[in-house]
Amino acid sequence: MNTLIKLMFIACCCSVAVAADNAFDMINAGQPTEQIYTGGQPSLSDLDKLKAAGVTTVVSLRGADEQLPFDEKKEVEARGMRFISIPVAGKSDINFEHAKQLQAVLSDSDGKALVHCASSNRVGALFALNAVAEGKSLEQAIETGKRHGLASLEPVVREVASEKTK
Repeated sequence: MNTLIKLMFIACCCSVAVAADNAFDMINAGQPTEQIYTGGQPSLSDLDKLKAAGVTTVVSLRGADEQLPFDEKKEVEARGMRFISIPVAGKSDINFEHAKQLQAVLSDSDGKALVHCASSNRVGALFALNAVAEGKSLEQAIETGKRHGLASLEPVVREVASEKTK
């Protein structure tokens, strides 16, 4: 009987986590920490949901040449949240300087934050580099990056991190 109750509890917890992931329109939506949401480009509906969830800062890593579905700065600020742009337009922008800049913004945030790009891949890359800068092993940093959306940019993170240790 105890095993059945435990299994039912685990099933309920898992279904709640899935429901939370499906609450947003943005792709690869996640909440790797209590204070940080990550994902791809948020919709207007996502901005409303994030505001209701306590997000006070939205950080976009989208480059200036990327087409956006709306004026994100205007829409974020209209909802009373702070908008910060850290353009990460290509592989050459995956660097420790941008990772440090992102961490400074997040440290200065007085509430929860959304960090996004088009898919969350660049988000994860910067979080991974920050983990390296904080002294984590490369493998620990890659895991941190993956929790924040790192995918196809993993080789770039490995290359940039290895250049730091030379």
